[in-house]
Amino acid sequence: MKVLHIIETLKSGGKERQLLELVRGSLAAGVDAHILALSNDFEYDVADIADRVHSLPRRSRWDMGLVLRVRDFVKAMRPDVLHSWGTMCSLYAVPASRFGQLPLVCGHIRDAPSRLSSFDKRWVHSCLSHPFAAAIVANSRAGLSAYRVSGPRSYVIHNGFDFARLDAAPVDPALRQELGIDTPYAVGMVARFSEHKDYPTFFAAAEILLAARGDVTFVAVGDGPQLPAAQARYADVPRMRILGRRSDVERLNQQLTIGVLTTAVSTHGEGISNALTEFLAAGKPVVATDDGGNRELVADHQCGLLVPPSDPAALASAITRLLDNPQLAGTYGARGAEVVHTVFTRQRMVEAWLSLYREILTG
Repeated sequence: MKVLHIIETLKSGGKERQLLELVRGSLAAGVDAHILALSNDFEYDVADIADRVHSLPRRSRWDMGLVLRVRDFVKAMRPDVLHSWGTMCSLYAVPASRFGQLPLVCGHIRDAPSRLSSFDKRWVHSCLSHPFAAAIVANSRAGLSAYRVSGPRSYVIHNGFDFARLDAAPVDPALRQELGIDTPYAVGMVARFSEHKDYPTFFAAAEILLAARGDVTFVAVGDGPQLPAAQARYADVPRMRILGRRSDVERLNQQLTIGVLTTAVSTHGEGISNALTEFLAAGKPVVATDDGGNRELVADHQCGLLVPPSDPAALASAITRLLDNPQLAGTYGARGAEVVHTVFTRQRMVEAWLSLYREILTG
């Protein structure tokens, strides 16, 4: 079986990491998997699968010629299944799918916006591509609901975590000193500095707690357009560390006491968050915005606390509750690690996708 995955970029991000996990797991299972990126933006290390990664960069925002180039590429490769990872690349995949009479899997529902208007480009692109899909897949139940997808062609396949990442990143006591963390507790958020993530609420809650207690350091990790402004604003604030993009997230997570994820629900909604899954895999309790797939990951499995959106006081209160109750925090952390080990593994995710491909090809 040959599967061609189509994605806009291979920049650092949640869906890009999941794609690479799936491709590597597919290759290990004997599936001939390839990636077609519609840009040359590669931030992940793909040296081990370099012969499986191809690119056809868009020459402009509305590159209609790319439709033909993708069609010709697919015709030459002759895959059995096309799998799209973004709403835009789904539009490029549809003509290739129809021309080659290939089943198309629209796997681009990785978020769960609470308000998806009829004018939102994600909704428009989905309406144009979903009618041609053999399967429409989300990584959360909330995602299917947000995009109003139901019926026999709809599926939920959760993200998968590769625990080899933790084995390759043992606890490093020196890292804490390197990061300037000299307090008993550290609270961190790992997310892109963009309009989709609510860093203002995280920082506002941090300010509340930094003023009230001296035993905690706050850490923010991620790149993005809003990073320089945040670094400038908090450069001289004691016990606030804004690290920017890091390639050693697994090592960093192990230095934290609590993992936090706040979401800007007006522009975004979480599916199954990679950041939260990574915190839980490391045995850390989490505090997250009560939104989208966070309920499925955190509330359903009781491995952390959910707080209302854009509410720094509620976030500060939830963090305080865990800091002041180590037994509760430990229970949440242990339960979260167990859930990831059983429900959100890479092996389980890969098996679910390969089973879906086989079901499509035989049915």
